[in-house]
Amino acid sequence: MISLIMAMAVAVDGWAAPPPSDVPLSALLGPDYAGARIVALGGKLGKSVIVTEVATRESRTLASFDDDARRLTVSRPFWSPEGSQVVFAYDGTCWLARADGTSKRQILADERVTGDPSFWQDPQTGELCVVYSKVTGTDGRGEDVAETWLHRLAGGGRAKLADGMFNAGLSRDGTRLGNAGGGVWVHDVPAGTTCRLNAGMSACNGSMSPDATGRIMFLYAPHRFFGIRDQWDHELWRMGGHSFEWPRWSNHPDFCTVQFDGLRVVRISTKEDARVPWVKGGLFAHLWLPSAAQGAFDTPGPIDHLVLNSLSRYKRRLADTVDYSPVIAELARSDHPEAKLIVSELEKQGEAKLVGALASNDPLQFVPDVRELAARYRAHPIGQRASRILESPQFGREIEAASARYALWRLESSLNGPVDAPRLFTDPVFAEYNRGTLAQMVEVVASARHRLAGTKGLLLIERAAAKYALPAQSLEPGGRSVTVVAAIEKVSRVPTLQEIAPYKDAVTYVQYRVQDVVNGDYANSRMLAVHYVIRDKKQTKAAEWKPGLKQLLTVDRFDAHPKLDELPAADDANDLRLVPYWATEVFNSW
Repeated sequence: MISLIMAMAVAVDGWAAPPPSDVPLSALLGPDYAGARIVALGGKLGKSVIVTEVATRESRTLASFDDDARRLTVSRPFWSPEGSQVVFAYDGTCWLARADGTSKRQILADERVTGDPSFWQDPQTGELCVVYSKVTGTDGRGEDVAETWLHRLAGGGRAKLADGMFNAGLSRDGTRLGNAGGGVWVHDVPAGTTCRLNAGMSACNGSMSPDATGRIMFLYAPHRFFGIRDQWDHELWRMGGHSFEWPRWSNHPDFCTVQFDGLRVVRISTKEDARVPWVKGGLFAHLWLPSAAQGAFDTPGPIDHLVLNSLSRYKRRLADTVDYSPVIAELARSDHPEAKLIVSELEKQGEAKLVGALASNDPLQFVPDVRELAARYRAHPIGQRASRILESPQFGREIEAASARYALWRLESSLNGPVDAPRLFTDPVFAEYNRGTLAQMVEVVASARHRLAGTKGLLLIERAAAKYALPAQSLEPGGRSVTVVAAIEKVSRVPTLQEIAPYKDAVTYVQYRVQDVVNGDYANSRMLAVHYVIRDKKQTKAAEWKPGLKQLLTVDRFDAHPKLDELPAADDANDLRLVPYWATEVFNSW
């Protein structure tokens, strides 16, 4: 099994993962079930684009690159709004394929397309467009420099949307681009500004909401959770407790697909899920539902609850706009009672949120609140006050505190151990399972106390320190080096590049029978060691290892290396009874 989660992964709020709901797919999708379609990658090498009719389970291949032996990957396929076409890229070429399988054609032949092209329909003209990225050069460090463009299919016109690669798609109103790869970003197209979300932490597999809300879904690193954040970094939704891969918003804002124990469809509002075992391959699946194509959903707005007659059109207008201040200014010039009601309601909501933000002790909440107010009320006194707060030195320190608090939460989410062990630093069993992680938590808390005194965020960090009885400092090192002679007993299946995309590296779990401890202390007769199996898209020697091979290797605690916890992992050989170690060096094999 290829997983994107490390050993003994559990939900943050408990040791055991919640069981899948396994609702029948027909019940989950309701009337949409009959016309639902899924496009995904499959085939011998995962390089075929395959459409499956959900109700009949019939499938057809739109394109296949399996005859190309090179280790290249097909991009995530993307449905057109009306469900008649699919767009995808391969080896720099961009393709449109008819969903009925009758034809495909190359577009953008003069461009070398990279990343994941997607469809976007102009809300003003109805014209169908393709959003794509291309590499334009390299910077001083040798890293790719990219741009994101929009291509109009009917007229052939092109327009640059942003510097940088944005693979998560374009919001329905055309104002927000998203990307999740290493970090999470939402780009404001009209303003030309980019906001980094998720407190700057790593993530991947981003997809923008198929409405005008500017929300982005992505996979947290490590991959124990996937969730949704808005463009100001409010966490709106999260699903956890499993080994997740490739979450993807459908064309309907209440449904997505994700891999855990096979391909599943998830209803976001209820967190119910249904298995879809008959979809071939299932890699990078994209679900299309007919009700969404017919405009069966609307973006909620701030005044939907008001009873309006003459000015009811403002409900839709405010729901589809980010900046309320032009509407407030327009209505403030009117004597109409409903105009006064709308202005009063918007100002009441803005003032209440600003007061709440300033009173909150949680930087993960009030930092996004202030950002949102500065954008929603840009030319209004509420927004101007929020902007002054954003520019203040104290706010900068609170953003630091938010990042520290998030880093501590990530460490908390990786804590493991027996169900009956107290979750305390002083408990020897819990400490043995989490030696490296607890040492890192102590370091985060100590650094925050030194740098962030007087911030609201430090209060929450102190609460977490008290929860686990963390000391002021720890003499315990994050890692503990051991050198052993051991024979391989079990290896994990080597993942393909398609399975680990968009990552370039992956690790593998290997079980050993320990024959001799050369240096350090190790009492168990068996050992679980983790090695790189893919580096920079190339297999390492670990990909060739077989049971019976003897090795002299040095290891230390795996949880002392948090960056490795973010990588895809081949974990067939994982054993939850063993504490995993990281192989820092393999001296020889025989």
